[in-house]
This record gives sequence, C-alpha cells and structure tokens, in this order.
Amino acid sequence: SATYLDDFAKCPWRFFAKRFLQLKEEPEEDLEIDPRRRGSLSHRLLEESFARLIENFFSRGNFPAPDDTRAALEAAFARLRDEALAEGSRVPRVLLADQLERLRGTAQALLEQEQAAWSEAPARLIPRHLEWGFGRGGRPPLTLDLPGGPSLPLTGAVDRIDVSEDEGRFLLIDYKTSKTSDLAREIREGLSLQLWIYLRAVRRLLYPRAEALGGLYWDLKETKKDQGMARREAIQDYLKKKPTAQAKSFLKDEDFEALEARLEAAAIDILQRILRGDFSLTPAQCLGPRCEYREICRYDDKPRN
Repeated sequence: SATYLDDFAKCPWRFFAKRFLQLKEEPEEDLEIDPRRRGSLSHRLLEESFARLIENFFSRGNFPAPDDTRAALEAAFARLRDEALAEGSRVPRVLLADQLERLRGTAQALLEQEQAAWSEAPARLIPRHLEWGFGRGGRPPLTLDLPGGPSLPLTGAVDRIDVSEDEGRFLLIDYKTSKTSDLAREIREGLSLQLWIYLRAVRRLLYPRAEALGGLYWDLKETKKDQGMARREAIQDYLKKKPTAQAKSFLKDEDFEALEARLEAAAIDILQRILRGDFSLTPAQCLGPRCEYREICRYDDKPRN
C-alpha cells in the first residue's frame, strides 16, 4: 500500500519489523485515548459529517449554511460518542467523554474553516468522494512498472477528493492527527510518497481528463492545510488566501512536474529494494524515542567521538 512505501522510505528495518514480522508494541497504561484510536475517531467524525453534507447538499448542487454544517457534525458526533462510550476503554468514562468533546471541538473548527472557504474563496471545490479506495472494494489497483521487471499493484484509500464545480479539476485531502510541519520537506526528499501515489491513482482510475491541483494534508491538531504538494497558480482561486512563493507546498507547474518525476523514481527504487529483501538498518529518518521498535534495533544516530 501507499503507506508501506512511506514506512520503507524512512527506515527499511522498521518497515520489516512492522510489516513483515508484524511486531506490535504493548500499549502503555494511560489516561488518554490511544493515539491510533484518536486518529480513527477523528477520521470517522469528519467522514460521517461530510457524508451527510454530500448526501443532503453537495449531491443536489447546493452548499450548506453554517447551521446545516453544525447539524451534520452534531448528528455524526452523537452516534460516534455513544458507540465509543459503549465499547469501553482503559480511560475512565468521565475522562473519555471529555476527550471526545475535545475531538468534537476540533472537528467544528475544521468545518468552520471549510464553511468560510466555500463562502469567501473566488471559486469553489466541492467534497465529492470520501475514503475513495483503489485495489479494494472491486476497484482495480494502481500499477507501477519496474524497469526490466514486473508491474506491481499498489493499494490505498484517499480520505477526501474535492472537485471543481465543472469537474475539470480535483484536489486530494488527507487527514493527519500526527505532526505535519515537516511533510512538505519529506515529500521533496522522497520520504513521503503517499500523496503522489494517491494523485496518480485518481488521475488514472477516476478523473483521467481532469487537472490535478495536487494534494494537501489537513492537520487535525493545528487546524491548517499548508503541507503537501500543489500547483500554486491553479489552486489559488480555490483558497481564501493566495499562497506565496515561500510556501514550500505550493509549486510552479514545472517544479510540480519535476517533483512527480523524482517521487516516481523514489517509489521504483523502494519497490526494487523490497523485492531484493534489502531491509538494512540505514534509516533516512530515525524516529528515535518515538519509534516503537527502538528497544530492538538499538540504532544510535548520535555522532561518535
């Protein structure tokens, strides 16, 4: 899958431990929702809120009013809150309820940002597809041809695809509950291939005649969308504030195309190394104390005297 390639790009050995050996870290006792569960709940809350808006408004050619957007969020939150509380958790019920309310508050801030963009941007992008998957659910995978080798299938799921009102352009949105401030740099360095893979899949399998505006990560903690890879000139009409030349995620067309070529070369190199069984302990980006496998590999990236 697309996320597998990102794992390998950052650390081949961590990829091997996680994806092949399937080693799992025992969860620590905590009074906070597990980060993976928190991310899943945030994704589902936004997905269900947008699903209601698509069904009741966007699919009918209408845009929701602020009250409609809030109502969609409240309905989705009520269902997920009841489900989460019924499932139980290591977190005491009263603390769990409070943390769920915080997730709702974050989702509300995100939806208010979207509401403002629909109202204030010169042109509109309409949420059209949620959790659009390829290589699953009966849809074909994206295939990548290796030089002198096989064509390998890639799978994935895009959190959201927005399209222009004439369906001539599209933008990918991927939700992130983890840190996003370094993602534009990681994309440029070939350490994050996910958005590029998603863009190619949507272009080939869903909108072959539309122009790709690019893809952006939506930071669910900081409530911002400024990391990713996007065409600066093409996307600016759909933003409230035009991106500057200093915004590393927003590129001139020629730079965007050059970046795509570098990411394709990086993806091919990763797939060839996986086929060779090259899982060496040579991380391009060591997570250090944040890595769940740090007690196994004992990698030390500190300079030696």
